[in-house]
Amino acid sequence: MPVQRHAGENAKILAYRKQVYEQARLENPMRWSGHIRNWELIKDVYLNPEKPAVVGEENKAA
Repeated sequence: MPVQRHAGENAKILAYRKQVYEQARLENPMRWSGHIRNWELIKDVYLNPEKPAVVGEENKAA
């Protein structure tokens, strides 16, 4: 999906997937125990996010 994201196609694809899942749930509600998965668009994506510092981590010996 990275190429689709850069091309701006991801919003349409996610909207279509959401529609397909909702229709499937309406047609066969016995297959679904809860809500459909979250197909909302994620705005910001980080490849290597910063990890939170752990208290006392700096005192560990290598």
